[in-house]
Amino acid sequence: SKICIPKGKYCVITVHRFENISNKKRFDKILNYVTNVAKKIKVLFILHPPTRKRLEDYDYMNRISKNRNIELRPRYNYFDFINLIENSEFIITDGGSNQEESYYLGKPCLIMRNETERNEGLKKNAMLCKFDDNLFNRFIKNYLLFKRKKLLVNVYPSNLIVNKIKRFI
Repeated sequence: SKICIPKGKYCVITVHRFENISNKKRFDKILNYVTNVAKKIKVLFILHPPTRKRLEDYDYMNRISKNRNIELRPRYNYFDFINLIENSEFIITDGGSNQEESYYLGKPCLIMRNETERNEGLKKNAMLCKFDDNLFNRFIKNYLLFKRKKLLVNVYPSNLIVNKIKRFI
């Protein structure tokens, strides 16, 4: 199946970490952020199954689905998701792997966490939100300042493995 890439500018939002979706107060704040972003740009909100369930459990689904500038999307396979990110203006995520992917793609990334165990992109293309409204608004207003050139890395896992094995031969 071919992924549908919107014609105009859009951002991708994905929030699925337990500490974000299981805390009703925090999840409410995150959804306020999503709604605020949708006032400025089309939002593709990727729903992991636990995120969808929490939206339903907390009776928040209406609040999001009735917003015409927020498009609810299912999870995608890796390549479709990367394609979606690559064509977006920026990404808002709480996922560490998304943070890394945005770093290599040079894509502005707002991390919906207080801290991250990953360093990729921090103070370059990525910013920790820390659920601080000022930091959030600064990123949304100035996301282009976080845009970087793609990092082309020619590392092939199979070559690394073969080279390691060669040392034992």
